[in-house]
Amino acid sequence: MNDIASKIKYALEYRNMKPKDLSEKTGISRSSISEWLSGKYDPKQDKIFLIAKALEIDEGWLLGLNVPIERKSDITSIYNKLEKERQKKVYSFAEQQLEEQNNKIVNLQNFKEEKQRLEFPWKGYVSAGTGEYMDGETNETICLYEDEIPDEADFALTINGDSMKPMFKDHETIFVKKTKELQSGSIGIVIVNDESYIKKIYYDQFSMTLVSLNGDYGDINIENSDIIKFVGKVIL
Repeated sequence: MNDIASKIKYALEYRNMKPKDLSEKTGISRSSISEWLSGKYDPKQDKIFLIAKALEIDEGWLLGLNVPIERKSDITSIYNKLEKERQKKVYSFAEQQLEEQNNKIVNLQNFKEEKQRLEFPWKGYVSAGTGEYMDGETNETICLYEDEIPDEADFALTINGDSMKPMFKDHETIFVKKTKELQSGSIGIVIVNDESYIKKIYYDQFSMTLVSLNGDYGDINIENSDIIKFVGKVIL
């Protein structure tokens, strides 16, 4: 009995419940429960938690782990069963653990604050879509932690569009190394007729193609009449 469907059936019998009872206790539709019981689909993690809670069984058991079906008693239940003197010891120990934990959080925050932040050149937006005007005169800066900046990077850009998903997301900041040459298969920043793009670049004997990683966007075939300028290579 390793599959989830069999385990849910067993747990329903174990708790003397029916699928409709489980539906009422969890708020999950009866049709979804029926599909799980038939083995058509497996419930997602959040639904497994709801099922285990409603049936008062161990979530790990439901997922196939070698643990008892009964849920473990929570710490409050155990604490309430202790004698008063033992409760004091538990409480004292818990306070000590909480203090240590809070100190670690403070130390981590101090560490972040101590990390050096630098102003780094930001050259504006580049299109991951239909093209973005880039005049090359944007000389703003952004503040970044030193260890966030790749050694090779000359400047940063912000992506506008989703044609390079899943590798690059809309509004993601990328780092660029200046270059006037880009190898076939590399991802670069290219200006075509005054419109800037981030694309994967491919060459053949007679042409160049700018390729999007998102299949919803078509390729851009460069014509002889197009004015091309390579800005830089995206640092991956």
